[in-house]
Amino acid sequence: KIKETRELPGAALICFSFTPKDVNEHQASKVKRCTYWDEIALVEVAASLQLSRNILLVLMALQSWKGFVRRWMKAYTLSYDAKAQLSVLDKTSKAASDILKSMMAIADEAIPRAAENIALAIGALCVVLPPSVHTVKSAASKFLLEWLLQHEQEHRQWSAAISLGLISSCLHVTDHKQRYHNITGLLE
Repeated sequence: KIKETRELPGAALICFSFTPKDVNEHQASKVKRCTYWDEIALVEVAASLQLSRNILLVLMALQSWKGFVRRWMKAYTLSYDAKAQLSVLDKTSKAASDILKSMMAIADEAIPRAAENIALAIGALCVVLPPSVHTVKSAASKFLLEWLLQHEQEHRQWSAAISLGLISSCLHVTDHKQRYHNITGLLE
């Protein structure tokens, strides 16, 4: 599947599922291993997907990243042992936090094209998260704001700005300070 991912990155975002369909909660260790493949897929798709400065193409890519991130979140939440005493909210929050940390680590080391795409994937992650997972959205917002303000990394700024604008609309109602910083950064 990884070879096909490189050849058809857009289709991979929309169609490919890197987690076996027959996995249930009793096979949590199998799913945990599969989330590794989601990280590999993130790297491959992000490096292969060509974005231009065309806003329409970027918004279509962002919508495609949402499907990819939803599948990754589902696989990750299934990876938690069914016997663990975590609520659905705790599983979702932990999965989102782990996925965001993974995305940020990969993005920092990525080539420019991949970093640009991963910024969109981070924005997509925040859009698909429920409102109760506001700490992850806030962390993603701070990360992308740092990218936006790094003037020597111009390739990151454009997609970071788009994702940051999207995340700002998803932030918790009481997170006025972060919204203010985001707006100030976007205006700068």
